[in-house]
Amino acid sequence: MPSVVKPGETVTSTKQNKRTRFLLTKVFSVALICVIGVFVAVTLLSFSRLIDFRTTLSDITEKSVPNLVFSGRIFNQVNTLIYLTEGLSKPNSEAALWQIERNINTQMDKLQELANAELADPYLSVQLEALKIEFFELKALIRDKLEVQKLLQVRLDNVYQLYDRTLTKHDLSDNADWSLLIANTVAMAGKVTSMTRIYEVRQAAARIKENMATIIIQSQNFAPSKRPLVQQLNNSLEFMILGKDGVIELRIEQLRTEGRARGRGNFVRNLILDYANLAEYHSYEINESVLTQAEDTTTKVNEQIRFIALVSVVALLFLLSVVVFLQTKFIRRLKLLDRLVRHHLEGKKTDITVTGNDEISDIANTFNSFVTKIEHQNEILQNLSLTDGLTGIANRRSLDERLLHTLNTGLRHSWPTTIMLLDVDYFKKYNDKYGHAKGDDCLIEVAAILTAEMQRENDFVARYGGEEFVCVLDDTGSAGAHKVAEKIIAAMAKHKLPHGDSEVAGHVTLSIGVVTYYPVHGNRGEPLELLQKADKALYAAKNKGRNTYVTAALN
Repeated sequence: MPSVVKPGETVTSTKQNKRTRFLLTKVFSVALICVIGVFVAVTLLSFSRLIDFRTTLSDITEKSVPNLVFSGRIFNQVNTLIYLTEGLSKPNSEAALWQIERNINTQMDKLQELANAELADPYLSVQLEALKIEFFELKALIRDKLEVQKLLQVRLDNVYQLYDRTLTKHDLSDNADWSLLIANTVAMAGKVTSMTRIYEVRQAAARIKENMATIIIQSQNFAPSKRPLVQQLNNSLEFMILGKDGVIELRIEQLRTEGRARGRGNFVRNLILDYANLAEYHSYEINESVLTQAEDTTTKVNEQIRFIALVSVVALLFLLSVVVFLQTKFIRRLKLLDRLVRHHLEGKKTDITVTGNDEISDIANTFNSFVTKIEHQNEILQNLSLTDGLTGIANRRSLDERLLHTLNTGLRHSWPTTIMLLDVDYFKKYNDKYGHAKGDDCLIEVAAILTAEMQRENDFVARYGGEEFVCVLDDTGSAGAHKVAEKIIAAMAKHKLPHGDSEVAGHVTLSIGVVTYYPVHGNRGEPLELLQKADKALYAAKNKGRNTYVTAALN
């Protein structure tokens, strides 16, 4: 029988292990057969009670388990429907929409079949009917979107054809300014189709109207014989772009339809999630029932154990001999395995090594592999704990560690460290106007802008809390800090994130508090104190009128 490896012992070779392979199942089977022989009488006495135990197991396997499996099938089908619904608002053609509809209808039929089954909750059918109605209305919105998209493309093609036909068949090159304005207007009409905001389309419409007014004035410079043709072109172009069912109106209608479709799609998805939650709750109830039955079964088993214990004294001497055998051959090795595992749990990095060629040594090897995997997962979790869940940048915990590291580095190299505390102006009004979901999107975009403005590899951006962010710049003095703050304010103005209720500008702006610390007499500076000074500078920037920065003075 293989023994436990002790310090200084040599593990037996693989070939030898193969020759001396002991299967614990066989060893324990022999011991168990002996024990069964002793307890045959006890088994016969308890047979009548085991019949009740068998009845309980039959109830679990024949009733509870099928219900649990059925509930799981419903839940899986609902998850598949959620996946199919994600693509319902994305098709750009009738053929693509038809294919998605076909897949969804097939999935709905499967769910209907399950909802009509004998094991299903009756409320699932009612919920499914409501879901079908919402699907129908969502598909109608998608078709409207595709129809408007088709009309818009036709109208835009008409504009291009009118432009090509008029300038190709007629010599209108004697007025270069007019020709340039016409070409510019047609190009602007084409760009409208790529705009994703209604206000952008309306701004483009205003510029096109200004162009058309100038085009009409330029038309007076043509010879009298060409003026009717030019006027006809001007009128047709204005109607196709700015008139009813023109490019501008169709694009606005398309954007509105897309918005309604997205909203309806989100509603349908939430409805499906409710349906999934209902199925999951039904599964939970069944699972609770199974657990209750299992507890009852356990109680009955315990009763049998107590009954058998009353007569087990007869086999005591035999059992003692079996215990001595197991203690000598197996328990000692298991204790060593337990001790090594405990050492590892206490932080002592030791390999779990047990000699032998049986299941105990297999467990030791498996535990080593498991520990390696757990350590890798802990490293991943550590990285996740340092990241802000909304914006994807560093969080407050990561900021504390980085700021302390940067200050220590600045002290070691005798270079300055700049801390910038940034706050989104009138963010509460932004949430009130656009909603908290848009507010989250705004914070994500602000984080992306700040990250893009950090030019050096060691520059650091973190979310400080709510709508506040912190930038840490090592080896950056006051002059450099001013440049970075000005670049950030300019970047926010460039991106023009809409903020209709801002009292500073029509777009999202930032107020910035800046503090630059120069190490003096071996003092690295305290992170909390520097953040407090940056916070005071931030409030000074707010009081100054926002959309600006203020530098804190260090005493």
